[in-house]
Amino acid sequence: MYWQMIKTVKIFLVVLIYSAFGGVSSAQDSYIKGRWNFKVGHAKYKTGSVSRGEELKNGSIRIEENFGFMEWLESGAYIGISKANERYGPNDYRDTHIVYYGINTNFHILPLLVDAEDLRVDLYAAGKYGLRSMVSPPDYFKNNFYPEYGIGGGIAFYPWKYIGIFTECLYGKFEYGPFCILGEDGVLRPQKDRIKLRYGLSLKF
Repeated sequence: MYWQMIKTVKIFLVVLIYSAFGGVSSAQDSYIKGRWNFKVGHAKYKTGSVSRGEELKNGSIRIEENFGFMEWLESGAYIGISKANERYGPNDYRDTHIVYYGINTNFHILPLLVDAEDLRVDLYAAGKYGLRSMVSPPDYFKNNFYPEYGIGGGIAFYPWKYIGIFTECLYGKFEYGPFCILGEDGVLRPQKDRIKLRYGLSLKF
């Protein structure tokens, strides 16, 4: 299971690197079509643990690339990682990592409203679908490929020609596995992580 997950992650890395270096020379001077867009973003995921009445969260870093296939549509892949603390046995908790990988599509709104070859603002609807896998999962894990997906929207602003900042908010399924949360009343309830806010650096070429 572990090596299968590592193999899948390697495939995503190869696709990202090949696309980055292979596509720069073919980029065109258009707003979305023919454009390469790279994002490095940060978001927080619920861990399923509660401390002092508050549910704990771990930060995650994600790299995303997109290519403009139409004047208003771009699509690509992403890969990310976050820390985790998992139970491997009675009183045996260890630090590990969770890897995120999948595909994303952005539907840009402004090209349908503004006739321009280049704008300093991106306004888009977004959709993502992918998987989450734990590095070196415990033996009791029956599955190490949990889906995550969401739809929402985002905005990017470019103070410089190629460098900008972005933020996006998605609604979907982002919890890790079928874990439960032990409430202060002593009742176990299914863990839910529905809204994901992400922000970071955006590059376009």
